[in-house]
Amino acid sequence: MKRLGENQLGKSQSVRRSFQGLSNTRLFATTLWLATQTSCGSASTCPKGASHNSSASTSVATTHRPKSNLASIPRPGAPFAITRRQNYRIEFGAYGFEIDPFGGARINEFSLEGKSIIVPAKESPEANGSSIWPSPQSDWIWPPPPELDTLPWSVRIDHQTLVLESDVSEKLGLQVVQSITAEPEIGSVLIDYEFINRGKSARKVSPWQNTRVRPKGLTFYPASQPTYDFPDNTLVITPREGVSWYQHKPSEVTRDSIKSYADGEEGWVAQVDGKLLFIKQFEDTKPGERAPKEGEVVLYVDVNGRFVEVEQQGRYAEIAPGTSRHWKVRWVLRILPNRIKPEAGNLELVKFVRDELSRIVQAHSDSQPTQQ
Repeated sequence: MKRLGENQLGKSQSVRRSFQGLSNTRLFATTLWLATQTSCGSASTCPKGASHNSSASTSVATTHRPKSNLASIPRPGAPFAITRRQNYRIEFGAYGFEIDPFGGARINEFSLEGKSIIVPAKESPEANGSSIWPSPQSDWIWPPPPELDTLPWSVRIDHQTLVLESDVSEKLGLQVVQSITAEPEIGSVLIDYEFINRGKSARKVSPWQNTRVRPKGLTFYPASQPTYDFPDNTLVITPREGVSWYQHKPSEVTRDSIKSYADGEEGWVAQVDGKLLFIKQFEDTKPGERAPKEGEVVLYVDVNGRFVEVEQQGRYAEIAPGTSRHWKVRWVLRILPNRIKPEAGNLELVKFVRDELSRIVQAHSDSQPTQQ
């Protein structure tokens, strides 16, 4: 695969120029303000105690465990509470990346020129952001382990890397560490997941990244075989010319067509939302390396039409007690050139993705997504 030439890049070339040569990445904490009505009255009578009306610091510590703090704001009428909730953000060039350590370390923004590929909580309250889970699901049934999915993670900034650490799952004995580093020179973010076995016995696990994107998008990935013939594989996708395509049409979704499991090829899956192209790059695995009754590429479609989950899983392997395994995933975001139509079956889309990844391999051969 050849590297893209100047005439092939279209609009994305101007974006690349904006971050080429950039040596510094802005990595900082942000604060969300969530207001709720309350009738607790003064601090002396509030059942939650005087701390209910205390202010919270917004400074960034070296290591930070997010907690919920309440502060009152003087104003006429009924009193109300404000919860301060701190996110962490990375900015480089026209890119933005934000993660919420308070809510299971979910990634809630990956944006280019102000538009994020990820569906936010305000558009889909019940399922949003991007999560990391252990696979297979049969090890924990629903819901996912709260220590990984919903409870706070600790945070520290290590030079240019944001490091988040979960508590240990009481049920599985697993702990996860995410190390997130921006790659400004190629317009991407590298996420290194470390699964640590804190239990007393060996455990087999497959890493599982679940990213929720907006409705009406186009998902595609290289594949030579149809989706698996599992009982709950209700969304059957048959590849065309070596690529599987799924165009989300909310009006056509039923409970009989909401989930698919597949074996991808080449180690990537892509999503198009308007002119925004999102690529997830990861280590390609063989069909025999997947977790039981799972797939390398999994799609889940919300029956109410609010989101699509674009998921990939790593190799299913054993972790001995007191040891760990790493799984690296690279996120890439581009604006499609006007000449490329975001339509199912358009092989120009596939070529564009392959060319971008080929360029990244040439620039970062030492940090390609792997699993160790």
